[in-house]
Parts: sequence; C-alpha cells; structure tokens
Amino acid sequence: MAANGIPPSAIPDLIKTTLADFKDRDKMAAAWNFRNPYFVNEVFEKDKYQTQSGTSVEFRIVRGGNGSARHAGRYATRTNHNVVDTMRVGTAPWCFADAEMIYEMFEIKANRSPAKLASLMDERAIACWADLSDEIERRAVLTPNDSSDTENPLGLSYWLPMLNSGVTDYAGQFGGQTATFGDGTTTTTIGGISRANEPLLRNWAACHTGVGPSLFDTIRRGMIMTNFRPPRNVKQMYTGPTKKLRILCSLTNQAEYSRLVNSGSDNRNGDLSPFGTELNFSGVRVIGIDGLEGNAYNPFYVVNFGVFRPIVHSDVWFMEDEPLRDRDQRTVWTVGVTCWYNYICDNPREAGFVVHTPR
Repeated sequence: MAANGIPPSAIPDLIKTTLADFKDRDKMAAAWNFRNPYFVNEVFEKDKYQTQSGTSVEFRIVRGGNGSARHAGRYATRTNHNVVDTMRVGTAPWCFADAEMIYEMFEIKANRSPAKLASLMDERAIACWADLSDEIERRAVLTPNDSSDTENPLGLSYWLPMLNSGVTDYAGQFGGQTATFGDGTTTTTIGGISRANEPLLRNWAACHTGVGPSLFDTIRRGMIMTNFRPPRNVKQMYTGPTKKLRILCSLTNQAEYSRLVNSGSDNRNGDLSPFGTELNFSGVRVIGIDGLEGNAYNPFYVVNFGVFRPIVHSDVWFMEDEPLRDRDQRTVWTVGVTCWYNYICDNPREAGFVVHTPR
C-alpha cells in the first residue's frame, strides 16, 4: 500500500470518478477570456451538424442551369446537344483540436481529503475545457495561416471573403471570391472550388464608411439580394437552406449600434428591445463577438447558419480520454479532450454576406 493510502494503480479510477460528477458540485469562480463565445455557446450547441467519418467532408452544389433553354419557332430543330456539367464538388478537411488536464501523484496525495481533491480536479478540468473552447472560438472567424495550413479550420472569413483589395463598392455585388490567409497570401479556390471561374458561387459583399444609417441601408439591401427562392416547378426537388440569420460584428460596433438606435425616437419598429441588452435589425439579432474586435476593416457579417455551418465528427466532439500515465514522468497522469470538426459553406450566394470598410 502506498503512502497516504492511495496506490498509483488507483489514481486513474480516482481521477475518472471525481471528474465524472464535478458538474454537480458547487460552482467555482473563473475569469474568462471571451466575453461572448457565440460559436461555442450557440452555433455548435444548437446548430451542430454531425456527419459521416472519413478523411474529409464533401459537399455538392448545382451551379445554375445547363444553357439549353431557349425561345424558338414551332418547327425549329436543334443542331447541337451540349451536355454541360453543372455539378461542383467542394471539400473541407477535418481539423483536430485538443487540450489536456494534468494530474501529478504527489499533488493528489497532498489533497487527499475529498473536498480538496475535488477542488483540485475541478480547477484543472475547467481550465482545460475553457482553453479548448477559447481556441475554437478564436479560430471560428479566421482563415488558415497559409495555403498549406491543414491544422486550423476554414473559418467565417474564409468562406465569406471581402471584396478584393482595391475594389470599393458601397452598393454591393457578388464579388466575394478571394480568401486572404493569415500570412497575407490569397486564393480564389475556396473549399476546392474556383470562385474566379464560377461567378454563381461568389458571396455578396459591400463597403461601408462607419456605423451609421447608410451601413444598415446596405445590410438591408444585402438581405434582399441574398434571399433566393427556387422556381416553383423545381422546388419539390430542391433542398433549400434553413434560414438562421445572425448579424455578427465586433463588441465595439455592437455598442455603437446600441448608441445609434437609442439616440432616436421611441418608435423603432421593434428594432430595440427595451427589456434586455440584445438588439435586432430587421428582425435579425445583432451579436458582438470577441473574434472580430480590432479587425482593421470593421466587418459586419450577416450569416445564414443554415448554410455556413460547423461539421462535427459524430464520435469526436469534446471527447474526454481515459487518464493516461506519462511514459517519461511516471508520477504524472494526463486526461486529454479532443475535437474533430470544420466548417463548410455549400452555397455562398445564400450563406450571407459581409459589409466592410474599403481595403
């Protein structure tokens, strides 16, 4: 029997048992990095989409018509019958994220009273889960670091890129075709599909000069321009996206929007909620997130989370491992937490849009 009555062989079960019920015990104070972890708290929690296993995720979209429609005379013949490939296949690789909590044998023995041991394990678990959540939240709006980066996810600014550098358009256009990586390099092949060659697969984008009435006029225009409906005769064969619109901006811009709507009269057509801090515009929530704070181009993303959405591996999402004894440090046990996921956007024209200051 080991000192203090806890043999090393019993430590893995002790860790598992203590962690298993830590959520039911008294809460612990903690200081958080992100004020509003919207992706972790809502997008993954409510809109999580599970899919099959495999080395990557595939999605398919029919790119418009086949060019065969015409008006002609009753007896007109066709001289050519062109078969046009209208199917485009996109891909998104799985990305891997993990964190770990570390427990040391003598630390456990020193805190062997039930209350002290539970407190120690709770602290390590909270710190581990919080760190992994922060990392997922931080990367959610970003592009990969460069064209060869397969470790980081394909975030919001990858799938809904701004207008090209040097293009200034306050009216808006379907000009979102060039993703900019973290190192400043660019690509027009997004999700395996060339947007340079596919005008129908570009997202809408526009410029703004600051938070004011003209910005929200542009956002209203963008909502109209991206509200596509299928023709009645193909509607039964078409699976359209679920409308889950949200307006995402920095916390600073959210505060400025709040100031703007509060500076007017009380008749605001329901855009201002007098009973809470959450604001709407045209019935769509305006959400400030940390990930957009300090962005040089002050983007407002209007996102349909029925089209741009996370893909989560059905078996590996905040998956907690068994306690593992370190091979080189025999007094140390590690519990890993793993996520396997990415984002996809299978229809950029309906996924939403971005309004930003000129680049």
